[in-house]
Amino acid sequence: MFLCLSHFKYLSIFVLCLCLSQKAFGLIIFQQYPISGYNCSSLLMPNVRKHTINREAFAASYSFGARSDISGHTEVYPLAEINNVFLSVSFFNETMNLIFTRMGIYSDGYNFIKAGTVVSRQKGTNEAGILAFLRRMHVGWNIPAKAMREFFEKTIKLCKSGKKEYCLNLLEQEFYDAVYLPKLSKLSDFTVIAFSNAFSVHGLELANRSILHAQYRFIEKYKEAIWNFWHSVVSDSHRNEIRNIFKRFGYSVDSGDDQVIDEFQAYMLEHENSTGPLNSTGPLDDYLEPYSQKLLSTLYSAKVYPLQIR
Repeated sequence: MFLCLSHFKYLSIFVLCLCLSQKAFGLIIFQQYPISGYNCSSLLMPNVRKHTINREAFAASYSFGARSDISGHTEVYPLAEINNVFLSVSFFNETMNLIFTRMGIYSDGYNFIKAGTVVSRQKGTNEAGILAFLRRMHVGWNIPAKAMREFFEKTIKLCKSGKKEYCLNLLEQEFYDAVYLPKLSKLSDFTVIAFSNAFSVHGLELANRSILHAQYRFIEKYKEAIWNFWHSVVSDSHRNEIRNIFKRFGYSVDSGDDQVIDEFQAYMLEHENSTGPLNSTGPLDDYLEPYSQKLLSTLYSAKVYPLQIR
């Protein structure tokens, strides 16, 4: 048997349950079983029923050593409400980062490391120092299908060529064997959103923002409502100001507004859905009062609901 996390609230309260395993992959135990009632919901508005994020019959658990050791546990499952979007919840932050840090750097880059780079694990290098820092400090990841697929292909090729410093670590290998190969590799498109139960609320904020991006990307009706709001409700002057803000942050605005609109909606809804004060002020704070509540009301009127983990 192994311990699995069955319920979270604000990433601090959890209930432990015992689950019988049916298949074992080395240190990893993998089992398909139905679980419902994950404590996630969209912001409640007057006279609007609660909308809940549920997990489907797919899960995986990981362990550094003993199979009953909860400290190494990670659970991966799809969101029923958003096709091809998967949540990965680790008990400890370090576990999450051992799985996803190199994938995340490959996807987005970090510091002097460009996106598309497979980071070496060679001890004593600058790259190894960055991995050690992020293993302790990073609070969450959002890995798209293309980046994950390319990361595994290039890493395995480098390893097979004799460059052992690029080989998958233990938890990357377990994720590859038990989650990527049997499930994710068969999908043409997907996103994995990773966070941990044992870190601060910042990881939850990142996961919630990633879920909003996933809804915009994968749910056409949701994207259409956001797009119409941007063009019909947000004023011309504010649209230009917001474009310039994101341009200063390095976003591409010349090829169209799609990326800007996605970031705008996530910022507005993240703040509107927050159950408490967020960590800091941000670049779009001046636009929260005129647009955040209006955007949320627009989505509810269209019967598309911004999902958030609670």
